[in-house]
Amino acid sequence: MIRKVALAAFGFSALMALTACKSKHESSGDKFLEAGDPINAVARYDMALQAGKTSGDFPKNFTKANILIMERRYRENPSAEFLDFLKDTVVSLLNKHPNAENSVLFSKTLFNVAKARIEMGDAYTVEQGFAFLKTADSLPNRDPQVSSEAAALRTNFVSSQLNDIESDLSAAQAGDATMGIVADYKLSLLHQTVGPTAESEELWSRVKQINLDTYLMYDQEGLLPSVDTRINRYGVLLALTKYNKTAKSLYAETMAFNGSTQPFHFDADKFVLVDKAGNEYSPASKKGAFNKTKLIERGRQTDVGALTFNFPADAQLDYIEFRSDSGPTRKYLP
Repeated sequence: MIRKVALAAFGFSALMALTACKSKHESSGDKFLEAGDPINAVARYDMALQAGKTSGDFPKNFTKANILIMERRYRENPSAEFLDFLKDTVVSLLNKHPNAENSVLFSKTLFNVAKARIEMGDAYTVEQGFAFLKTADSLPNRDPQVSSEAAALRTNFVSSQLNDIESDLSAAQAGDATMGIVADYKLSLLHQTVGPTAESEELWSRVKQINLDTYLMYDQEGLLPSVDTRINRYGVLLALTKYNKTAKSLYAETMAFNGSTQPFHFDADKFVLVDKAGNEYSPASKKGAFNKTKLIERGRQTDVGALTFNFPADAQLDYIEFRSDSGPTRKYLP
């Protein structure tokens, strides 16, 4: 808490207290910094901030000391949340007091933390590692080697993940539908972590194709070691048991499973087809279960309903959305 208060004070008012000479606390901090002890240096700098007396050298040295603490602490525990706080602190300091030398040093440290976190392997820590790389990319001054090494790290990580997902897809194509669900989840996680690439988009199109008639139940017992709620966000799930697409129309036979906490009506008027530009197309026709709408209780699935959508020839289709009583749910299209 002391650090947060001191930093806030520095951000808003310390410049008013800059002097040509240094207080004993700041001078002591400088000595610790020169001796390679950034932790004690920051402790003394905090005292100088609280006393309200800092010199023109203070912003540069205070920022550097925080960077060096990050460098030291990540070696003890790369996943420590303290590192995320330090990252935000240094970003704030550099925004207020730009310094090319500190920016270069910070970029190296960010890369080191990112690499260590990515190598740990668990999904959350990996995602946080890539967040550090993103921060490094945003710095106006960074070590050129960091940029090239970060690009290689991303490429190697994505390649490894895609090879693993290709294996899951092969298992799904051989008849194990659950592996198609695993492949979809892993691709969702990959895109959430590093963003899409041309290779991952091509693979995902094939994964979506094989999962058209599958309810994407990521939380099946024993299927995945853990499930991110940002991905497993739909209570109602869709399956397309038949899918025929022409240049200007789409015919889909669909069913829905109610995994939500309340019943819903399987109503064709609550379906829309959405393209990648965000344009929406309502059903041009409906039949089957949609002509005998009934309430679908929790844990039950619907009968098959058929929908036809019309759209312009240049539309790039993205997903079918069902806006049920329990909230929207989507089925992404290949």
